[in-house]
Amino acid sequence: MIFKTKLVGIKFSNPKENPVEGDIVHLVLEKDNKFDCNAIKVINNDNEKIGYIATNKTIYDGNRAKGYIDNQELIASIDIENDSYEAIITKMRPEVGFIDIITQ
Repeated sequence: MIFKTKLVGIKFSNPKENPVEGDIVHLVLEKDNKFDCNAIKVINNDNEKIGYIATNKTIYDGNRAKGYIDNQELIASIDIENDSYEAIITKMRPEVGFIDIITQ
């Protein structure tokens, strides 16, 4: 199954290298996040934060119509607390990216 979602908060992260299309990234549930206990951090292979999976507030109708989901929908669909997940960046813009999470 493939889940499509947005990568946000890129401008607040400061990885050594900016993420680009085709990069493999990893998803980490960040329960201690003071803004959202359902926050899903996106990290690169160097374990650097590059952003977060979008929340309901940042997934717009046009993206929903294309099948993009938010962090809570993703948590309801996968076992991120007990399993590790990789994703691929499919599209990058200066402040937002789009990623696909592929599960078995």
